Amino acid sequence: MGCERALFRAGAAPLVAFLDRTDRVVPFGQEPAACDPVGDLDAELHRILAEDRYAG
Repeated sequence: MGCERALFRAGAAPLVAFLDRTDRVVPFGQEPAACDPVGDLDAELHRILAEDRYAG
């Protein structure tokens, strides 16, 4: 099984500021689902295509 890692360098002040706010971070996969991503994407695509048709 693969492993993914992210490495970044930052000064102490930005890192401390980020870590100070981590109590407000929602764990990945536990985000509230307040919308329908597939339906929203479909609606947005139709809107973009309609604008393109009327623009040209």
